[in-house]
Amino acid sequence: MAAFWQDVRYATRTLRKAPRFTALAVVLLALGIGANSAMFSLVDAALVRPLPFSDAEDLVMLWERSPADAYSRVAPLNFRDWSEQNHTVAMLAAVAGGDSTLMGASGSRTHQKTRTQSAVVETTCAAPRPARVWCD
Repeated sequence: MAAFWQDVRYATRTLRKAPRFTALAVVLLALGIGANSAMFSLVDAALVRPLPFSDAEDLVMLWERSPADAYSRVAPLNFRDWSEQNHTVAMLAAVAGGDSTLMGASGSRTHQKTRTQSAVVETTCAAPRPARVWCD
């Protein structure tokens, strides 16, 4: 144990002699720890934790592929055809999202919006927040 404390005192003296190196080392360690923490949080949320739906492993998302886009929205008529000709999956539901700008007396604010079919609630067994449901 005495050798450990001797090494700590030596490291402290050495770091005091080179304050720029010490500051750089501390900043790089802080950035590394922060980046590691951020990556762990993303991987944990996206890959490790299960989705908050019953039978989440059975949910799939379908896109259309076009020459311009790898993933493009499904056209409404194509979705209707898929729904009518479906013999493979239990239920199909459409979801569309985007940004909206609301303007008022205090300025404008951008909000994310999502339009869904009622089948989404039936499929995921997840009820939307009542304050956020708008009907056409």
